[in-house]
Amino acid sequence: MNKSNALATIKSVKTITLLGLILLTAGCLGGKSKPPGILQATIPTTRSATLPTSEPANLPTKPAGTNLPRFDNNIQQVDDLQGLPIQQFFDESYKLLLLRSPQKVSELGLAAAFGMRNDRLDDLSDQGLQETQALEKAILERLRAYELETLDEEERISYEVYHWYLEMQVQGHSCADYKYELTNFLGSYQFNLEQLLIELHPLETMTDAEDYIARLGAVDEQVDGLLSSLRRRALEGTLPPRYMLQAARQDLQERLGTTSRDPLAIDLLGLNVYTHFSQAVADLPGLSEEQKTGLIQAAAHNTQSSFIPAHIRLLEFIDEFEQQATEEAGLWKFPQGEACYSYLLQKETSTSLTAEQIHQLGLQEVERILGEIEQTMETLPYIKDMSMNERLRMAQDDAGYFDLSTSQGKKELAQAYAQLLRQVEDEMSPYFIGKPTEKLEVVIDENCGAAYYVPGSLDGRRKGAFHSCVGGGWMPRSSMPTIAYHEGIPGHHFQFALAREMGLPLFRNDLALNGFVEGWALYAELLAAEKGMYRDDPLPDLGRLQYELLRAARLVADTGIHAKKWTRQEARAYLNRTLGGFEYEADRYVALPAQATSYKIGMMKILELRQIAEQALGEKFDLAEFHQVLLGNGSLPLGILEQIVKDYIDQHS
Repeated sequence: MNKSNALATIKSVKTITLLGLILLTAGCLGGKSKPPGILQATIPTTRSATLPTSEPANLPTKPAGTNLPRFDNNIQQVDDLQGLPIQQFFDESYKLLLLRSPQKVSELGLAAAFGMRNDRLDDLSDQGLQETQALEKAILERLRAYELETLDEEERISYEVYHWYLEMQVQGHSCADYKYELTNFLGSYQFNLEQLLIELHPLETMTDAEDYIARLGAVDEQVDGLLSSLRRRALEGTLPPRYMLQAARQDLQERLGTTSRDPLAIDLLGLNVYTHFSQAVADLPGLSEEQKTGLIQAAAHNTQSSFIPAHIRLLEFIDEFEQQATEEAGLWKFPQGEACYSYLLQKETSTSLTAEQIHQLGLQEVERILGEIEQTMETLPYIKDMSMNERLRMAQDDAGYFDLSTSQGKKELAQAYAQLLRQVEDEMSPYFIGKPTEKLEVVIDENCGAAYYVPGSLDGRRKGAFHSCVGGGWMPRSSMPTIAYHEGIPGHHFQFALAREMGLPLFRNDLALNGFVEGWALYAELLAAEKGMYRDDPLPDLGRLQYELLRAARLVADTGIHAKKWTRQEARAYLNRTLGGFEYEADRYVALPAQATSYKIGMMKILELRQIAEQALGEKFDLAEFHQVLLGNGSLPLGILEQIVKDYIDQHS
């Protein structure tokens, strides 16, 4: 099969919904995505297409039996780790945890290192979750057997980080039912699956393609396990708000390209997972026409027999339970909701701050930032008796926009981001000791909410990617610099890529603790401003201040929803009143409780530590050295970060 014939199996390369870490791993504000490009616009092209006209004679081989992980001997394997040197224990025990999530193994690019294939999906059933929880408890107990006084400084830091992480995991076991799987945001089932298949799963070899097909064939089993858990929760009264289920339905229908529940009404050519695979197979070198035809037919078969029916069953679940859901937005409505929200605040911020303390900090920061915005606005020739939001809109208009309705506009946007990143990398170099060697890819995405970052794989096959979303048809130029600094350099990409070159234990190359990760990225926005990136133009600095205002307002709205029993409408009204927009973000705080509080809390802690170091060290204070202390240990709980900074101060006083 030559390339032109292979392309006849696809209609278009479309986009998928993919947000930024959540970072629940690393994503920040929301969005939809397709596979990365390299510092250039990745623009879908439309081709004439036909579907395979016959059933595949032979599907690619996949492991017999279940395509979900089964490790019934995990606890025994933990016992077998007894007596290992601590560094070996870190790696071997974390490997056991990773094996519970084949999707995470693919994300990290560790399948080959672990001697496994990228052909399985995570087990999302209650049984699978309980097995993972038991493993986490066993590893925590085994870790506690090590005596801190026998460890050197680096081992002690790793011990404390691992202990904090495992304790958070175990504490969260009782709150697992409150995680919403069906939403239209990051962390939803359909989001995670398409992110895996479109961006994280490698498609460079015949084996990769066979593994992809195996995963398509395992979706029905995975969804059955998930639905058994969701049905139990629903019968116990644990459902997302009704409007969120309705939004999830819309998202699922958009992915399937129809509102029908009839599998025959769904066009394969409208499914991202199929068209992406077909395009990749067309580009695979060294395969015969027969091999490419067989792979594409096998993908069509598994999509029609597994992927599509599974998504229809998710829609049927929403149809069944929609009317049982309430409109109440906050976790407080559940029996353990208040305690679980307190836990999530601790996990996301890695502090002991209460909801009330975070709420008040948010109110204070909102007022402070509004004052800074007003002060900056006084230097601009805008009518004084207009509202701040009206003047901000005028400033945005003056800065101009990229027209993203054309391919040329998207290409120019990608080029502008590449130039911003090159410039900031050069100008920030005096404030850092070295820089990561991993290059950053810029991806231009259709139909998504905002920007986000996806870390590269540990095997180097996939680089870190900064996704810029262009679904609105235009991009304000004043917003671009702070987005680039947050997601790319010196923000997420700089921090993640640098940490992975530090020789840290495996688990510290994976953990993305939001208080640190998002706090650093928001601090990076401010650092760029402090060091003169806006010296020739105040308009982009207004864009930065608007985004910082959003992060402060999140503290107020998130805690308002989950601790103060704000309704969805009250939260939306507060955001609109404070920000002149962004009211849609209220639903994000419902879907991902406490996550949005991590940005500002983390940034404030970093600034506090910088001020402490500056005052203590005086003329000895070196900003590049301080940044090395912050970044040299990977992602850390903020309490451990504070102790590391204090140790650094003591050593240099």
